[in-house]
Amino acid sequence: MNEVKMQRNAVAPATAERPIVEVRHAGHRIGLYRVHEVGDHRMLLSHGGISWPVGTELTIEDIQRLVPGARDRSLPARVVQNDVEGIAVTW
Repeated sequence: MNEVKMQRNAVAPATAERPIVEVRHAGHRIGLYRVHEVGDHRMLLSHGGISWPVGTELTIEDIQRLVPGARDRSLPARVVQNDVEGIAVTW
């Protein structure tokens, strides 16, 4: 299995306790997922109500502006890892 290495970035103090993103799939709002790690083009999410298989296309709504340098809050993403550590997505 390909491992996705994440670089830990500091989260703004206002969101440090509970960094979250909204996850969408096929145009439908799925729910809020906690964020464990954030990188320039990747994110590690906690497991939520749905455990997404690798290859699933999602939209990550960065409602707390966690992604450094992102021009848009809506990030088209793909699941690249799903294991005990969480769900890793890249865009």
